[in-house]
Amino acid sequence: MKYFVVEYERPTGTLRMCQEFPATDYAAAAKLRFERDLANIEHPEVEIVLLSSTSLETLKYTHGRYFYTVSQLCGQMLEYIRSKRAAG
Repeated sequence: MKYFVVEYERPTGTLRMCQEFPATDYAAAAKLRFERDLANIEHPEVEIVLLSSTSLETLKYTHGRYFYTVSQLCGQMLEYIRSKRAAG
């Protein structure tokens, strides 16, 4: 597993940062997460999370809202629905 610190601005849907850490460096990832929290204490609209995943690609799949626009997410959902209907 790897660790990822993600900084996301909710109102604009902007990914401000995504920093990857190796599995052996949880302490550094947690430290950065708390530093970013403190730096954004006056900005409750900014979300900072520490996530673990096997890869960035998997993280994009499981936590897509941080990486894709609303229209991209809707497009992915429509694609999925269409594929399910086609499969019958």
